[in-house]
Amino acid sequence: MASDSSKPVWIIATVLALGAAFVGLRKEQRLDLPPPALARTSPAEPKRVQPSATQDRQESDLSNRDDVPKRVASDNYVSSSECIECHPANHSTWSDSYHSTMTQLATPETVLGDFNDLEASLEGYKFRLWREKDEFWAEIPNFPELGKDPDQPSVKLQVVMTTGSHHNQIYWMATGKSRTLCQLPIAHRVAENRWVPVKSLFLTAPSHGFEHQIGRWNNRCTQCHTTNGKPNELAEHTYDTTVSDFGISCEACHGPAKEHVADQRRRKREGLPPLRSDSDQVVNPAKLSHVRGSEICARCHSYNLPVELDIPPTDFRPGDEFAKTHHYWRNTEESKTHMRRVAPESANRVEEILNDLFWPDGESRTAGREFNGLAESACFTKGKMSCMSCHQLHQRSDDEDVKDWANDQLREGLRNGNHGCLKCHDAGKFEQIAHTHHPTDSSGSVCYNCHMPHTTYGLFSAIRSHKISIPNVKVNLETKRPNACNLCHLDQTLEWTATHMNEWYGQPVPEMETDHRKIASGALWSLRGDALQRALTAWSMGWAPAQQAADSDWMAPYLAQLMQDPYDAIRFISRKSLHSLNEFKTFQTDFLGPPEWHKADAERVLQAWLRQPKELSDSARLLIDSNGNPIESEFKRLLDARDHTLFNLPE
Repeated sequence: MASDSSKPVWIIATVLALGAAFVGLRKEQRLDLPPPALARTSPAEPKRVQPSATQDRQESDLSNRDDVPKRVASDNYVSSSECIECHPANHSTWSDSYHSTMTQLATPETVLGDFNDLEASLEGYKFRLWREKDEFWAEIPNFPELGKDPDQPSVKLQVVMTTGSHHNQIYWMATGKSRTLCQLPIAHRVAENRWVPVKSLFLTAPSHGFEHQIGRWNNRCTQCHTTNGKPNELAEHTYDTTVSDFGISCEACHGPAKEHVADQRRRKREGLPPLRSDSDQVVNPAKLSHVRGSEICARCHSYNLPVELDIPPTDFRPGDEFAKTHHYWRNTEESKTHMRRVAPESANRVEEILNDLFWPDGESRTAGREFNGLAESACFTKGKMSCMSCHQLHQRSDDEDVKDWANDQLREGLRNGNHGCLKCHDAGKFEQIAHTHHPTDSSGSVCYNCHMPHTTYGLFSAIRSHKISIPNVKVNLETKRPNACNLCHLDQTLEWTATHMNEWYGQPVPEMETDHRKIASGALWSLRGDALQRALTAWSMGWAPAQQAADSDWMAPYLAQLMQDPYDAIRFISRKSLHSLNEFKTFQTDFLGPPEWHKADAERVLQAWLRQPKELSDSARLLIDSNGNPIESEFKRLLDARDHTLFNLPE
C-alpha cells in the first residue's frame, strides 16, 4: 500500500484491516510438516506478578533501543508505574487482568511460546526459532519491504514484542527500520501449548501464501493494544512509534494522570489528605453517566474511525463525548458515507467491509466490538445499562479464582443466574416458568442464554451477542444468524421453534422452505450453512447446555464433516467439540495438514460412531436412517447446496 502524506496511514490501515481481518491475511498459510512439529511442549503460563528487578532491566534494555517502539511520558500520560504508589490494590488487580498483558516487551517472563531451536515450515518456507540468553530470535523468509540483501533467501530478526497472553500470543520482530516491527507468521496457542499459523487463528477465506505484516503493529495495533500509542509514520513501512504504556493500562480508562500524580505527591509532602476519586484531574468511569462511562470502553470495543482525517485516535480522552473525535460505525448509509470520505482508497470496498463486520440487520458478527451491541439495546438506549453494569475492571472479592475473573471480568455474582437482569426486571414476572417455559434450574431459564446468544465469533469460539434481543425465527431466516433456541436445541427444526414462539409469545410463524420444516437446524447449518454458521454450530455442539438440551449422540457425523472444512478455524473448533464427547475424549487428530489427513480423520470418527450403541429419537430430522446410519444422499444434497460466501472476519 503506497503511502500518501495527505492521509494518516493509520486511517487507511484501519479500514483495510477491518475489511480483511488482518491486512493481507486473505492468503492462506498451511504447515507442510506433520502437526507434532508445531506441538512441542512450551513453558507454563507465567503467573502475573510485580516485575522483578531482572524483568525491569530486560524491559529497559529493549525499550531503550532505537529499533523497538519506545515508552515515553507525553501528553500528560505518566504510565501505570506511577499509580502503584497510592493505589497498590487496584494496580494489583489490573496486573491480574489480561488488559495488562495485551502488549509486552519480549522477555523470558512474558514469552509463552517454545523457542527451543524449533523448526517449522509454511508453504515450503522454513522458519527457525531459538533463544540466546534473554533474547528470542527467528529466522524467516526475506521480503522486499525489509530492505535487506535481496540475494539472501532468509533473514534473522529478534523478537522484541508480544501481543496477547490469554488465548493466543503473536510475536513481533525488530526490522531495523527505525522502530518498525513485522509479524512472525506463526503464533502460540496458550491452552493447547502449541504453535499454529497466524492465519489459522481467524475465520478468514482460505487461500495460499502468507505475509509478514510489516508495520501493522505500529499503525494499527497501537490504537487499542497500548496506551497513548502513536504510530509516527516516517515513510512507507517505516515508523518511529511511541507509547505511554505497553498494554491497556490505568490511564487508558482514567485518562492522563500527570497533574493528578504531581498534586497528590505535593499534598503528601505538605501533610494534606489525598484527593478522593471525585477529583477532576483523572476520571472515575463509575461516576460518569452510563453513556460516557461505556464510551471509554467503546474506544476499543467498537468499530470506529475518527470523525476527520486530521484527528488522531489519541485525541479521545476518557470522559469525553465519543462523537467529538470518533464516528461509531453502524451498517448504515451514514457510516458508508463517512468511510468513503475519510478513507477514499477503500471506497470501492465499503459494502464488502461492512458485510464482514455486521449481520444484515446490523448486529456485529465478531467479538471485541461489544459496544456495537450494547448501544443498539433498549437497556442502554431507554435504560441506564452500561458496560460496568456487568463487568468490573478491578476484582472486588477473593471469593472467585483470579483467573476465572480475568477471563471475562464479570462482576461478582453475575457468572451464573439472573442477578444482573433482575436489578431492573421483575423476578416475579420474568424469572418464572410462565415466561421462560423452561424449568427454573435449567440453562433455558437463564436470561442471557435467550437474550444474549452466542452469535458473534472470535478466538476459535462463539461469543455472546451484546445486543440484548428477543429470539425470532423470522429474523433468523432473513439474516442467516442462528437464533438462541436452536443454538441449544440443535436437534430441532426452525419450524419447531417458530411454533413454540407462536404458542408462547404470539409471534407469527413465518413462511419457510421444506428443509427448515423437516431437518434439524444443527444439521442444516453444519452442512449447508455459510462459514460463520458452520463455526457457530461447531462450537455449540461442544457447549454443555446444547449437549444437554439436544443430546449429543447424533453429533459425531456432523463434526466429522466439519473436521474437513476448508477454513482452518472451523476444523479446529469441530475437533475441540468432538473431544468434549465422552466417546471421543482421547481421539487423536489435528486440524493442520493436507485435506487427505482431515478426510482420513473424519472417516475414523464416523466408523467409531457407527460402532457405538445409541438411542436416537425421531432420527429422520437428523438425517439418520432407521438402522442408525447417516443418510448419505441427504448429506450430499445439502453439501452441494452449501453457501460458499467468503468470510474475512476481523477480531
